[in-house]
Amino acid sequence: MTLADMEDALKSIRILCQDVRPIDVETHEGALVLPRRYNFSFYDALMVSSALRAGCQHLLSEDMHHSLHVESRLTILNPFLK
Repeated sequence: MTLADMEDALKSIRILCQDVRPIDVETHEGALVLPRRYNFSFYDALMVSSALRAGCQHLLSEDMHHSLHVESRLTILNPFLK
């Protein structure tokens, strides 16, 4: 991508995702616990930890286990399954 393309992409993200949250130390600490409990890779655990900290009820992923309930607060859903 060119620099202009990246700037346009960032503008689109700001419009579509107005509540963007940083990945902080607490998010990383939460991500370190999740692989032991749910057999996630660290990078999947980081996404799940971010969703949990943001208070999300659903996380869309085609790569993780469909309908998995995480910490009794978050359900992973595959958007391509009916």
